[in-house]
Amino acid sequence: MTDTSGCLDTMSYGVYVDDVRAQFSISKDTICQGDLVNFTNASSSNAITYFWNYGNGDTATSISTTYTYTNSGIFHPYFVVTNSSGCHDTARKTITVDSITTVDFVTADSLLCEGHEVVFNAIYWGSVSTGYQWDFGDGTTLDNKNPVGHSYDTTGVYTIGLTVHFRVCPDAATSKNIKLNPYPLLNLGPDTSMCPESVGFMLADVNNMNTPNAQWLWNTGATTSS
Repeated sequence: MTDTSGCLDTMSYGVYVDDVRAQFSISKDTICQGDLVNFTNASSSNAITYFWNYGNGDTATSISTTYTYTNSGIFHPYFVVTNSSGCHDTARKTITVDSITTVDFVTADSLLCEGHEVVFNAIYWGSVSTGYQWDFGDGTTLDNKNPVGHSYDTTGVYTIGLTVHFRVCPDAATSKNIKLNPYPLLNLGPDTSMCPESVGFMLADVNNMNTPNAQWLWNTGATTSS
């Protein structure tokens, strides 16, 4: 400071900045529903109080902590530390929780016949899949395709298996039986001759006439159908 006479004087004060830094690590940032996460404090040594928020409203005040996420979703946990001067700092992370899920599959058609391609479509909810494994029940398998088509050369009942792999959650599997039906064999009797304008005759499918739910589409071979 200088007065009107030009005299100069100086005074100084020491200022202490009491800082604190929040820092923590987590054991995993992508987990399955129901998994445990370790939260480890790595803050500066002058922190004296600790506050954890797991991103879903649940909290803790220990130096380090563990927590089990029972619900799926994306959570943003944060950690607040405070020193003796009342200074505080906050650190944040993101945790993704995949849901435990079941799998199912459906066929594109309800009526399945030998020789025709059967299209299977896997269904699941919630988790991120990393691959599929199909077992078609006839010794044939196929990986990592959905939907998928497969043809059967012979009739019968086949057990179809599906396993879906997920990035963190356990594999999920299911199986179902499908029935492959044979094509109907028609028998209209021996060839028959007739003259124009003569009395008509009856044709019948003697192989399938007693088959429940059987349907026929007839055509005279001329110009009309019945």
